[in-house]
Amino acid sequence: MAFFSVQDLSVLVSMVLWGAVAACAAGLWIHARGWRTGRTAPTDWLGGLLQLPRRYLVDVHAVVARHRPTSWMHAMVAGGFLASIAGWALLPWTAGEFWLALQLVALLLCGAGLLLLATRRYGVPHAAPTRPQRLSGGPFVWLPVAFFLYWSASIVLVGLLATAHWQEAGASSIAAALVVAATVVYLLGFAMQHPLRHALLGALLIATHPKPARFARGTDRRLVTRASGIALREGVGQTGDFDWKQLLSFDACIECGRCEAVCPAHATGHPLNPKALIQDLVRNTGLRKEAYGGTPHYRHDTVPDAAPQRFVLGIAHETLWSCTTCAACVNACPMFIEQVDAITDMRRHMTQNLGAVPGKLPAILRELRESGNSFGRPAPHRWSWATDLQLRLFRDVRQADVLVWAGDAGFELHGQQSLRALLQTLQIAGVDYAVLGEEEQDCGHLSRRCGDESTFAQLRQTNLGVLAQYRFGTLLTADPHAFHTLRNEYPDAGWEVMHHTEYLSRLLAENRLRPTALTGTKVVYHDACYLGRYGQVFDAPRSVLDQAGCERVEAPRSRDNSFCCGAGGGQVWAAQRSLKSIPVVRFEELAATGATEIAVACPNCKNMLQSAAGDRIRVRDVAEILRASL
Repeated sequence: MAFFSVQDLSVLVSMVLWGAVAACAAGLWIHARGWRTGRTAPTDWLGGLLQLPRRYLVDVHAVVARHRPTSWMHAMVAGGFLASIAGWALLPWTAGEFWLALQLVALLLCGAGLLLLATRRYGVPHAAPTRPQRLSGGPFVWLPVAFFLYWSASIVLVGLLATAHWQEAGASSIAAALVVAATVVYLLGFAMQHPLRHALLGALLIATHPKPARFARGTDRRLVTRASGIALREGVGQTGDFDWKQLLSFDACIECGRCEAVCPAHATGHPLNPKALIQDLVRNTGLRKEAYGGTPHYRHDTVPDAAPQRFVLGIAHETLWSCTTCAACVNACPMFIEQVDAITDMRRHMTQNLGAVPGKLPAILRELRESGNSFGRPAPHRWSWATDLQLRLFRDVRQADVLVWAGDAGFELHGQQSLRALLQTLQIAGVDYAVLGEEEQDCGHLSRRCGDESTFAQLRQTNLGVLAQYRFGTLLTADPHAFHTLRNEYPDAGWEVMHHTEYLSRLLAENRLRPTALTGTKVVYHDACYLGRYGQVFDAPRSVLDQAGCERVEAPRSRDNSFCCGAGGGQVWAAQRSLKSIPVVRFEELAATGATEIAVACPNCKNMLQSAAGDRIRVRDVAEILRASL
């Protein structure tokens, strides 16, 4: 084997690695042909590519780092593997002692990560659980094996180079070189639909992401419904109705199962698993064809013959209507996939094109169209309970510093209690505010989440026409759903949209309110999905509770990891079957903290948790607790 010199084998390894990169590019082109079947979408290529390093190393890493062992494993395997691949590719031009030292460090780092990867994938003997159930099988099972073959062959090559024994061990050198080359082709072979496709597809998705606000800094970071939430949307009933970025995002899914682990619908036995949903879309849109090896949607055994399952893109209607739109899956996804957008897009097709709306939702949507509220009540009843507060109406005063938006909470008892406390607190602080009275209609949040885009457009147009008549600086609401919709899905008309906890926190900071300590009140705060995950408002309600003198404790799942109350996305009226109740699961978790009271900042959360709590624990809005301390 003497005719094989060190240089010969170095060139061989380098050439095959560059060939693997070419195969990767060819595979990427094959994938891109699938994405191009979707609709066009505006893309800032230059800005996205310039932002890619920060988005990948900061934003993606921040999501991955929520699971520390997984984060370490990912950093060591990916960092060591990519560094060693670069070393092999440049071997003919960089061989030397320094190159050997760097290559050895990269391989040792990769080897340490492989131990974590194998432990996570195959489990520890005599330990339980042996592996997370949310991990997919199939090609993923062989991933640690392929990495180990590459790592062991690379160690052999580095050892032979270091001792200059290529000539004496020619056959071993060639074998090791070929193993390195073969495993790299396997690991980087996008044309072969390998699981590691996410490394490149994820980077492409993050660079071209439709929601730049997800990568903003500080309080500007938020989950918005669309890059342009104002635009009206068509429904999705076939592959070509998705835009190409959505198809790319489905293809980039790594099947890590983080969305599955946090989904309240999946946790309570609803027929929805967000990971399985994305994989359904991957296969039903023709992007990939290999079998799915993960946890499926939960299926109930008894489906009435009178109500056969119907499907959109091969996905059962009851699966799509099980979503609460809480965005826990979106927040947990390291690939920044927008699962909720895909669901609402398909719901829009079901509602507007098929008329396939479950439970009591058809009646609720009809009431929204005809009466401007989901209760079907006369408009004056929204504020009729507050006559003793001598509210000022905008039609009389024409202008005020603050416009208080009641939402549909004005039609039910628990919401009225929260609003009364808020209004009394504003009066104590001397705030110049007024209300719309019977001119106010529902903001359209529910109709949009349920796919009734035409009703949303009707409500928005009516409300904008009313708001344009008056002058005010702040639009204040105690409903996080209205807060999200008015801030993100109405055009910017110059006013500031604030949640009441933010405004109360500001009043306290300005010393316009002086609470006294509440003794014996141990409170656990429940983060509402549309206030926390969507709006990124976490500290304001906690600050109000602290300044009111409460002894505050945190729930195990809180802030952006909070568990949904179960009311969102029309789930209250959709009446989907499940094994457990979402609000009961959440209440039991909050009660287990030992708190004597549950604080909320959303009328829907208050209703759901109070119904689960019964007489066991009191549930009050943050405004009610603050009012009691004044």
